[in-house]
Amino acid sequence: MTETKTVTVKKKKNYINNADLLKELEISHKQDRLTEELGKMLLLLCQRYVQIPRFAKYTYTDDMRGFALMTLCKVWRGFD
Repeated sequence: MTETKTVTVKKKKNYINNADLLKELEISHKQDRLTEELGKMLLLLCQRYVQIPRFAKYTYTDDMRGFALMTLCKVWRGFD
């Protein structure tokens, strides 16, 4: 007698979901402050963007990531 097992394959999850990002932006706009979850999402966005192959060889990726994060934290209220 052979048993059959079902294997479920999980879909690859994006590191940031657009719906979740927009929901956190709405919450932040209502609270008029940057929520911790939105801050984590923006940090993850900056970290992953620097990993793009055309930027991987740069020696100043930490500076780029820091400047991008600083800019995002300044202008998040303007996103509509």
